[in-house]
Amino acid sequence: MHGGAEIELIELLEADPSAFGEPMAAAPRPPRPARPRPRWLAPAAIAAVLVIAVVAALVIRKPWVDEFQVGLAFPSARAVQPTLTEQLVFDVPPGPLSVASVGNGDSFELVDEAGGYVFAAPGASLNLGQGGSGGWAVFFATSVEDEAELESDPSASDVTVQGSPGLVTTAVGNQSIRVSFGPVNERIFTVVTSETSQEETLAFAEAVGFDDEVPTIDDISVLGELQPLCSLADFNSAYALVVRATAAEFDPPGVVSTLYGPESERFSLGSQAATPAGLGALRFVLGGEIDASVHGEPALTLDVNSSESQLAFGVDIGAVVAWVEGGRLVMVTGPVPVETLLVLADSVRPATDAEWAEVEQISG
Repeated sequence: MHGGAEIELIELLEADPSAFGEPMAAAPRPPRPARPRPRWLAPAAIAAVLVIAVVAALVIRKPWVDEFQVGLAFPSARAVQPTLTEQLVFDVPPGPLSVASVGNGDSFELVDEAGGYVFAAPGASLNLGQGGSGGWAVFFATSVEDEAELESDPSASDVTVQGSPGLVTTAVGNQSIRVSFGPVNERIFTVVTSETSQEETLAFAEAVGFDDEVPTIDDISVLGELQPLCSLADFNSAYALVVRATAAEFDPPGVVSTLYGPESERFSLGSQAATPAGLGALRFVLGGEIDASVHGEPALTLDVNSSESQLAFGVDIGAVVAWVEGGRLVMVTGPVPVETLLVLADSVRPATDAEWAEVEQISG
């Protein structure tokens, strides 16, 4: 007896092949002609196996809810070793060299020491949290010593995230939501979202984390339509380039740039170490489309009028052309149509010693 039910014993009879007559001999099948295996088959099969293995490795069992969740890790390529020189100039300068920086500045701060990742809906742009640009979310974490992130704010609401105290603040007509919480594993976390509800933002905050220094999401269902965009390092590179082009008084570290002509008609050429994801990061910051090429590389173009191109920085930078080449994100701006700027961008080349000596002299 088992569980109150009777177990029925079934007698197994030995099979009799002759019960249905003599078996007919099958006609021999002609041999198949050998077909060459497509050259892509083996790599594709290996790639498929690797993808399955990675996804399987990231399935997280949560026994307390009796379900499986799929998490993802997002390695940050912060340590980029560019093969393209940082000493870049236009073949024929569009004006006199007026301002220059060789990357030693320290007058602009982003969360450079923090690790993190950026997610965005397809086609979304940052738009500085103004709304109407599509949803996005970013998370990053700093040392537990940086508890200033959790200082009291009269407009903030108290919450608990991942078992730690936190604060929620909103801005720009509740379009942007910021959640800071911690400590969690010796880190203070910050999450910022746009066009996402507070409930969705808190669910996202509950799922973020790190595996050593690698950003992770332990439940991809919290992303909804959001897709992985770039590391925080690539976002910082793109944002710093824009800041340098729009405000010469800022000198972000690592950004090498040359600015030509008076401020009212200024052209700029700037570059910063970045992975290929840096171009998508810049499209997210500025808008525009990746619809052209420079030096054979995919290029972002943005051709806007004066009122649109201020980008909340208060400076008209005109058209934009940008691309990633040799481990550097290169951006050119100028008060000309994008077609003209593309020709100028294609003329960018490594500087001669004499040309770079002038850049270093101007940079001081």
